Amino acid sequence: MRPVSCFELAPKLSWRYRLLCLLGMGVVFYSTYGGANYLAGMRSDVPEIFWAWERHIPFWAWSIVPYWTLNLFYAAAFFCCNTRAQIHRLLQQLLLAQAIAVVCFIAYPLTFTWAKPLTDGLTGRLFSALAGFDQPYNQAPSLHIILTMVIGRFYWYRFRPWLRPLWLAWLVLIAVSVLTTYQHHFIDIPTGMLVGCLILWLLPWQSSQVAERASFRWPTATSSMSTLPKPQRHHTHLRWSMLYALAALLCAVLALSLQAACYVLLWPALALAWLSLLYYHADPAWWQKQATGKHTMAVSLFALPLRLICRLNMAYWLRGQALSAPVTARIHVGSVLASENFQAVVDVCAEYPVARTPPHYAAIPMLDMVMLDVTAVRTAAIALEQLLQQQEQPVLVCCALGYSRSVAVVLTYLLRSGQANDLQAALNMVQQARPQMVVSTLNQQMILKAAHE
Repeated sequence: MRPVSCFELAPKLSWRYRLLCLLGMGVVFYSTYGGANYLAGMRSDVPEIFWAWERHIPFWAWSIVPYWTLNLFYAAAFFCCNTRAQIHRLLQQLLLAQAIAVVCFIAYPLTFTWAKPLTDGLTGRLFSALAGFDQPYNQAPSLHIILTMVIGRFYWYRFRPWLRPLWLAWLVLIAVSVLTTYQHHFIDIPTGMLVGCLILWLLPWQSSQVAERASFRWPTATSSMSTLPKPQRHHTHLRWSMLYALAALLCAVLALSLQAACYVLLWPALALAWLSLLYYHADPAWWQKQATGKHTMAVSLFALPLRLICRLNMAYWLRGQALSAPVTARIHVGSVLASENFQAVVDVCAEYPVARTPPHYAAIPMLDMVMLDVTAVRTAAIALEQLLQQQEQPVLVCCALGYSRSVAVVLTYLLRSGQANDLQAALNMVQQARPQMVVSTLNQQMILKAAHE
């Protein structure tokens, strides 16, 4: 029987309800935004932050047109929602964006003092309309950039795949227009992107109650980690949390002391600080790996430095090594990089996405370099068993390198299925395929619990 999605069960939204939500959000937007402008205007010491190279940014009067289109997409979004859950999630994201931006504007106001060249015609009228309610304050983080990310993500899966590059190009044009209309300095853009990522991470669209129809996908095997309880924190989590916190501090110190181009180090500093908190909470769900094996847009953007570091680490440890190896005729263990070569995959790598979603795929993300979570390992072993029963192709069990987490899952399956009489026999089987495997004494105990409980 075909599964029924939440869209077929949810009542249709009335136009009156959509309009009331839009009007209510409009009142909140203009009152709080205008209030922050008013408070900044009462001060005589509002600073301005920019780099000397920004003086060379050209003024493009025509770019006020894409700048203004964000308002149109903003309003239209309320009438594109299919359910109350979707419109409520949109409202939550917009309200949080407004709240964070306005608090920043009030706590640390910035200004933009460059004079705009005179314009006429359509562009002149659009600039005049903008000046009617906007003032040269409310700079960082750019609310326009925050809303570009929120609204951009809202429409992404509502466009057909061939239209998405055009939508992305338009979003980039909107983002660039904040500079070429002399509305914002450069620093306002990355700070706005950071807040946008935070909002989309805290309030994602991927939950079953608010997921868009186009992105809704039924997993072919066991459900993902969203159904698993949060792992218990162990001292190994705390150790890695401290190490990542120190790395974040080092990047931040380098960025602030060297300044100029080294400000780019603030990005990995923030990402490493986030990773430190992730390990402190011992929660792989923070990675927001979906049933497709991809991360959410927020994680993909914000954690991009971590993904690059992870990829370099894999290149180093896997140099000269096979990406995967057969333990039995139908069970392979290896790196997530090998997933595109298999039709059936059990993926336990939280920090790195699959390049292509296999036809038969189960995602049970786990954190690396820490004590194994017994429930997650057992769930992954059951997913492996299900995939072996459902189809006849070889199944890859993968993590970042194929040396630890994936090995633990295969060991658990061998014990549960009776293909190995004891843990030592299972270790010997896997070690023949993956001599580089690393399974600590502590994790061997977790494997035995997962296999026999």
